[in-house]
Amino acid sequence: MTKPQQESLFAFEMQHPSGESTGLRIRPTVAHLSAAQKKFNLLLEQIAAARIALETWTAETQRLRERHLLEVIAQAKPLQALQLALALQLEVLLLSPPSGLKMTVRRKNALTDYLLQLVCTLLENDPDNAELHALHDRHSEDDFASIREEEREMELEIAEAMLSNLYGDDMVDTVGVADAEELFQRTHERFAQQQSSEPPRKRNKREQASDARRKAEADTLMQSLREIYRKLVSSLHPDRESDVDVRAQKTELMQRINIAYQNKDLLALLTLQMEVEQINSASLGDVPEPRLAQYNQILREQLDTLKAQQQALVQTLLEVFESNGNRRTVSAKDFDRVINAQKKQLHSQTLHLDRTIAELKDPVRRIRSVDQIVAAIAEQEKMARMQEREEARMARYFGF
Repeated sequence: MTKPQQESLFAFEMQHPSGESTGLRIRPTVAHLSAAQKKFNLLLEQIAAARIALETWTAETQRLRERHLLEVIAQAKPLQALQLALALQLEVLLLSPPSGLKMTVRRKNALTDYLLQLVCTLLENDPDNAELHALHDRHSEDDFASIREEEREMELEIAEAMLSNLYGDDMVDTVGVADAEELFQRTHERFAQQQSSEPPRKRNKREQASDARRKAEADTLMQSLREIYRKLVSSLHPDRESDVDVRAQKTELMQRINIAYQNKDLLALLTLQMEVEQINSASLGDVPEPRLAQYNQILREQLDTLKAQQQALVQTLLEVFESNGNRRTVSAKDFDRVINAQKKQLHSQTLHLDRTIAELKDPVRRIRSVDQIVAAIAEQEKMARMQEREEARMARYFGF
């Protein structure tokens, strides 16, 4: 005769994509749910939503990164080729001006500035390119190696000042350092080594009491998880099963149990208890409030972890797309818009470079194109002077 099944402690309402139940709730019996019981149900709902959101962001992150690679990064190479082609075309005009093009000082300076801007942009992506170095040095008063050395020294000075203010002069050593990045790494390592070698600061009684309280709370929470884990292991360990098929099922369950316990996943452990009918017909309403409070604390930590994992994915995308993420909430559509904008910008730059190269080669349109470059460089210089004046005004105002 089939053994009668007792009423489950939980009620299934939805299934998590991985197969794990996420709609578990405490069912009220006679009285209304207590505050802790309501919180338990709410946390289960929030965890279910957070898991779905995390899975969605995981998939979207993969999609967005692939789209960015194929539609933006891959298209940057043809653009760089056009930038180099234009720089070389400008060099031809500068070294051997064609008939009909009077190379005035103003035109020569503007074309030289534009050529050097293109070369410097290319060198940002390929700083050790010897051909670009030579092209730069043929048209610049300062060779590229000297400029890069000056920039390195300036970055080192700024880094040294920052680190000295943060850690003290004795902690910062620039001898033999190649660049600012190495200085940051060396200083952080020296500081960490010093901290580890120093005896820990003696904590006062209040801090000691707080530490003891947090440790006791953590131990209590782990004890709650450990009790469920031990009950599951005691009845499901595959080594105690002689039937081959049942042993395989128990082995799979044990893997899930171990993963859930390692991740402190209370929801998964309780679900596994229900699957193997370790949970009887007694309602969760009979669980003492202190134990339910412990469950709620574990669930809150699970929820915080899920939210942190989602935020880490979003932050990674913000860094990849060089976006500041000022909005309170960020969606995948925001990153799609960034990709679309980048594609549009690449397309516009490509058209502009193609058109400029063609115009500079065309005797009919060459002078007009050169004068457009002259006007653009003049506008850049005007904006630079305005910015310098504004920075000087702010420096005077704040007493820098």
